[in-house]
Amino acid sequence: AQLPGYRPAGFAMSGPIEYGSGYITVTFRSNSDERNYHVTQKVSNWTSESLAASFLASNDKPYQAIQEKGKTIYLYGDNNATWVSGGVWYQIEGDAGLSSEQLIGIANSI
Repeated sequence: AQLPGYRPAGFAMSGPIEYGSGYITVTFRSNSDERNYHVTQKVSNWTSESLAASFLASNDKPYQAIQEKGKTIYLYGDNNATWVSGGVWYQIEGDAGLSSEQLIGIANSI
């Protein structure tokens, strides 16, 4: 598992780290209010295409695909992101109100 090298201003890692068989979730909380976001990493054999078909389309989640640094990052819902890389499925979810640029910044820093 890797921690993001980039954190949006005003957010800090908040423990404990949640983990189990094949996954880990790290939470980042706002320093000033109750907002937070979670970065989850799961072992997966999905491709970008199967992620879109299995997770996004099957759950009726409208999404936008962004090509960044050799990977496809899907932005969906209220400021969430997901992508696959190197056998790992990544998700950024929460109520932090992160911008697309912040989500992509986090994704590119892992």
